[in-house]
Amino acid sequence: FELPPPGLLTRDALAFAHFLLGLDHAILLSGDLDIAVPDDREALIQPFAEALQRDPRFGLALRLATATAALALDEELLDKAAVARFLDRCYHSQPVDGDGCVAVAEQLVELGDLGRARQWLEHASH
Repeated sequence: FELPPPGLLTRDALAFAHFLLGLDHAILLSGDLDIAVPDDREALIQPFAEALQRDPRFGLALRLATATAALALDEELLDKAAVARFLDRCYHSQPVDGDGCVAVAEQLVELGDLGRARQWLEHASH
């Protein structure tokens, strides 16, 4: 067993609880299950942002937030504007995980949002 790199996990129980709720919702946003998805799909992804607000050092929350947003966009369960709002909320928590920030920037480049992508890359380099 090897410990994960520093900056991926959290010691904040409430941040972890938000993260677990985000994982539950990520399944709904994946499009893999043949079950009804609530109308307010944008709310389903918010627990990841709440986890980051509680603990900006919780890199795993940022990485799974990015992956979930990309999946939901790909499955057309969220639109570009909703994903941008969500990523802005994550950005305002000032996440510490540089690799996670770069992943967000790459996603924003794919969305054609070079301005936001540059902000995330600049943040990652600090």
